[in-house]
Amino acid sequence: MKQYYFSDGQERFGPFSLEELRSQPISKDTLIWHEELDDWTKAGELAELTPLFELPTMPPPVNGPNIPSVTPSNPNVLDSSTEEKPKTWLVESILVTVLCCLPFGVAAIINAAKVDSRYAVGDYVGAKKSSDEAKKWTIIGLISGLVFMIIYFGYVFFIAVGGIDDFDF
Repeated sequence: MKQYYFSDGQERFGPFSLEELRSQPISKDTLIWHEELDDWTKAGELAELTPLFELPTMPPPVNGPNIPSVTPSNPNVLDSSTEEKPKTWLVESILVTVLCCLPFGVAAIINAAKVDSRYAVGDYVGAKKSSDEAKKWTIIGLISGLVFMIIYFGYVFFIAVGGIDDFDF
């Protein structure tokens, strides 16, 4: 059984069996030696090691009516070129922050700002989630701001109509 050694250019590591060598941090340019070689050789030049550097074959993408495509470079990130960019809700969240309700508006702005950056790197699922969160916080901010305004203006109206003289302070 062959015993393989590899080098990072400064240190020598080994001996390893071929199976053990698979779990080592080697690339095509890593220097390899075994007893049948005269000198150190790049791993990519050894026929028995070429399977270590071949990319696994990827199955074709599954594209159905509700199944988004997946990029081969990162199977966890969806290919955003096939999906429309989700709404950012940035303008609405800024208006809610300025006109209605600061805390909920800030949460909406933070999520709205994430939509473009996530979509740009191909993370459609993350962009959609950020869009949904921005929408949720924008609506919560708008509703809470309107409720506060109704209560406030109702109180002002009550004081104006009823007069302040009716109250004992």
